[in-house]
Amino acid sequence: MKRILLSISLICATLWAMADTIHVAQGNNALYTAIRQSEANDVLLLAEGEYNEDNKLSITHPLTISAAEGSQPTLRMKSRMELSANLEVIGLSFEAIDATEAFRLVPSGEVYSLKIRRATIKGFSSKTIRLYNTDQSAAYVDSLIIDDCLFLPSAGRCLEASLANKQVQHLLIKNSTFDGGADGVGRLIYFNSEEGTTVESATIDHCTFYNAQDTRGVYLGNVDGAQVSNCIFMNPEYNADYKSYCVYGKNTLLTHSISRNADAYVRSGAQSNNVSTQDPFFVDAASGNFQLYSNSPAATMATDGTAIGDPRWGVSEEEADIPEGPYQPYKMPYSMSPTTSSVKVLWQMAEETKATTAIVWYGTDKENLKDSIVTDSGWMVAGEGYMHIVDITGLLPNTRYYYQVGDSKRRCEIVGSTMTAPEAGTAYRIFTISDIHGNSCKNWSNMQDFICALDANIGIFNGDHVSDVGADRLWNSYFFTPGEQFLSCTPIMSSAGNHETGVPSNKRWSSCYDYFWQFSHGESEDPITDPRGEAYFSFPYGNADIVVININGDASSPDFLPGSQQYQWLDQTLNASTAPWIFIFGHVGIYTSGYHGQWSAEPKQVAPLLEKHAAAGKRIIYFCGDDHSFEHLYKDGVHYVRPGCGRNSNYKQQTGIIDAQYSMFYRQVSCFSTIDMAADAKSVLLTAYDSVGNQFYEYEFNLAGELIQPNITFTAPLSDVEVGDSVMLRYFPFDPQQNSTIAFYYTDKAETTGGTLIQANIPAQVTAPKQICWHTRDVYPKGDYYVYAVISNSEVADTTLLPTTITLVEDTIAPPAPTNLVGHIEGDKISLTWHNPNRLVTVNTPLADFSTDMATFQPANEAQATALLSLEDGALRVDFDVTQAWATTSADYVFAQPTMATTTPTLSFRMKGNGTSSALRIVVKNMANNHEDWWYTEQVTLSSTEWNTYTINIPSLMAFDWYTNSDTQCRLDGLVRICFCVSPAVPTEGSFWIDDILLTGEITPAKDYAQTVIIRREDRFAADPTDGVEIYRGQAETCVDNTANVAHTYYYAAFAADDRNNWSAVAVSAQWKKEAEVNTNATAPLSSEQAEKIWQNQQLLIRKGKKQYNILGTTIN
Repeated sequence: MKRILLSISLICATLWAMADTIHVAQGNNALYTAIRQSEANDVLLLAEGEYNEDNKLSITHPLTISAAEGSQPTLRMKSRMELSANLEVIGLSFEAIDATEAFRLVPSGEVYSLKIRRATIKGFSSKTIRLYNTDQSAAYVDSLIIDDCLFLPSAGRCLEASLANKQVQHLLIKNSTFDGGADGVGRLIYFNSEEGTTVESATIDHCTFYNAQDTRGVYLGNVDGAQVSNCIFMNPEYNADYKSYCVYGKNTLLTHSISRNADAYVRSGAQSNNVSTQDPFFVDAASGNFQLYSNSPAATMATDGTAIGDPRWGVSEEEADIPEGPYQPYKMPYSMSPTTSSVKVLWQMAEETKATTAIVWYGTDKENLKDSIVTDSGWMVAGEGYMHIVDITGLLPNTRYYYQVGDSKRRCEIVGSTMTAPEAGTAYRIFTISDIHGNSCKNWSNMQDFICALDANIGIFNGDHVSDVGADRLWNSYFFTPGEQFLSCTPIMSSAGNHETGVPSNKRWSSCYDYFWQFSHGESEDPITDPRGEAYFSFPYGNADIVVININGDASSPDFLPGSQQYQWLDQTLNASTAPWIFIFGHVGIYTSGYHGQWSAEPKQVAPLLEKHAAAGKRIIYFCGDDHSFEHLYKDGVHYVRPGCGRNSNYKQQTGIIDAQYSMFYRQVSCFSTIDMAADAKSVLLTAYDSVGNQFYEYEFNLAGELIQPNITFTAPLSDVEVGDSVMLRYFPFDPQQNSTIAFYYTDKAETTGGTLIQANIPAQVTAPKQICWHTRDVYPKGDYYVYAVISNSEVADTTLLPTTITLVEDTIAPPAPTNLVGHIEGDKISLTWHNPNRLVTVNTPLADFSTDMATFQPANEAQATALLSLEDGALRVDFDVTQAWATTSADYVFAQPTMATTTPTLSFRMKGNGTSSALRIVVKNMANNHEDWWYTEQVTLSSTEWNTYTINIPSLMAFDWYTNSDTQCRLDGLVRICFCVSPAVPTEGSFWIDDILLTGEITPAKDYAQTVIIRREDRFAADPTDGVEIYRGQAETCVDNTANVAHTYYYAAFAADDRNNWSAVAVSAQWKKEAEVNTNATAPLSSEQAEKIWQNQQLLIRKGKKQYNILGTTIN
């Protein structure tokens, strides 16, 4: 050991001795020359003054470039510094003359690092620090460290690593300032890893960022385990489209930081806490002075209680002089919780960190707000500011009031308005929408004009105003700011959505409770799941009792299942209601044939309670959200309506799930609805509009009850199609009485009368097929047609027009050519055989044979069950270890995209087990109705230790009883994954091997095959079915050429046609050449005259019944 340590010491001493410290004097291209003359590990010291560098500075061996003690050198660069070896830069200033980049990092074959300390960098127009190459298999930079640096205004990014996982392993940025200047820049930091990959570490700490005019200011994309802490980000003015810190990644944390005039964007497993939107009170940010005033909230906000941001700036002894400018709320005033005599007004002030006295002026005359309330009621939202909550009482029912907020010295410029609740016997209108999801597609902001013009008395939302979960503070840009016009003139109420969900582990309730003050059901169940008792509540509103429930079923929501406090409260509330109508609002659907219908088993436990009260005469309508579409369903006396989807509508109807039988109408559309109550309460009118205000659905509910008539909803085709032979019409019937039948018709007009019958008397029950095939081959004339359906029973009928055009075209596609054409001589005849293209043929789709790699196989593991995949002797070996009964692990074949397998419905594979009785569960996953269905079989076991071939018919696979599929059978038009699973009843470990996996099946190449023609020529093969002598025409697969001379050469070709006379092309497999007979004993070949004479004699002898004859020495049998 002593000898080893001594050797290491000698090596280090030798290396130290080899490294020189070189003083580089000023001069044009002086550093360029010094770098070229330097050796590995040299230290280049630069003197005070400017170094004008015209050339690219290539760092190909380890160097340190530093300011000499007491000096402040400046590099004025016309080109970049390009490095492929370790470089440490200390105390230098970099100024761009013509250079667009300061540092470019490229691969060299060895991993290296870049450290930049105490540097000032300005003026680079593209990327100041750029990790350039993206084609590496692994990162070529070990560490990139930026410490105590000042990035001054430039037009480009300060740092870019566009594929960080292939570029750098560790990133550390600390104690630095990134100043976008008066004009601002785009992204200051762009550090992006490919999805599914990450870097080893990424940390940004104690940094100041100013004026990034971009959707991603400081961007850490797909970076797991990153941390951004003790930082300040500020833009001069607020823009909802600009974001500050954008962090994506598991276990990534944004903490103890300020995000001013730009919202933080925290996604994909990242979390944030102690992130404030308050003004940091810089001394003079516009001039590049980021010192903090002593009364700045940033002065004591760091994790250690000191100042956040770049510590170089420090904290001034002076306090900021907060101007007495306009009273500018962070959340503009809005109103909630209207009664016939009161309404609540809410707003938020970012500059206030404690209860502060405020004033609300109000009245019925906008120009004369003569009444006022002075109060400090409300609460503090950490990191944002004080929420003012003012309850205005003593008002008149169904009256518009105007209000203005402020303090003793200032008033907000905006005068808002609100409506008190109507009394019974008053007509009114409710506006309702859900799933705004952060102003997705700007639907929420774009609809403001026309939803305000609807003049609704109240707006009721059904959750998912925002798109993130937890305590993320994006409500302003997601909901309040884009909806300011509507919110300032209409009182609102809301149920809580799952995207407002809090983080119970952090003792955090759903964030909607920070901004909504609603009615209470009474004493709170729990401070996290039911703060202030507002998780569920009811209130009277004119001729209806409005009930809001929370059946989200997550950890931030109260229990709602039978026996729970909420369930019992709902039962009591419905029982006590004497209103003509009961409107229930909740985010999650109880019955829905949308995407979330597959998980509706728990919400459905509320349905019997609603149906019980409906049977007792209560008129109940349940309004929900969650599924991004419009739907109206009905079951057992209760209507279920999903009235609006504020975001882009991305969920198709799941026609295979059980809820679809109750669906009266479904439309995949971004939308909202109005609910109009009649003054006499005898009717309620539901009207649905798309996101640009076009009405698409209307339904009138009657107090005396409605005749719920059956109807049809077409599900395919939903876009114009061009067809030749046939088109599949997919549909879903709504048949509440279960006694209707359906008939389909086609017509050349977009009308629902006078059509030609396609098919009739189709049962409408849910168990009936939900598709029919319209055979169009023989429909003439060709052209545009329309389809409509009539669903009827003995009492009512309803007609629905398919909303698309079906264009019929003539079939011009020829069948494949016949195959296997061969012939042989039978006496004086030539017999031919072939295969027509209507025979079944086997088709195979190989998936994996493991000859070179594991294809797209990957393990799917749990905590108690793991699988290790490897190649062994040209097969896939799967070693599994299951430590808990029924835990599951698998080897999964993953399709690159949903794959059509309608012609190959059989899964075939070879497998060798380990001699145990454990089942090998085969699970096939397919996309159906925009949902991943799971199907399985356990007919294969691991008992045989020999190779065996197994085949499984995919459509015959079973559904799990614990997993809801969208269809009733495994469809073959969207396979995404095949899983070879082990899920034993007892803990076990072992191995199995699989090989030669393929999908197989049989197809008929030409279903419209009509006939085959055999054509003969003597000089070449025929080019088409008219190019020669026709020997045969028909549907057989054999014929005899009676007119051929067996001594001649002939060329036979076969052609197939369909019933439209589309003929197959020339094909080698449909050709056979009969060579001329050759006399192997003759000294010379026969002349044509001799051959003709032989032929004539042959015919003569045949007629005489001779068996054998000899002419010119040739015996012919």
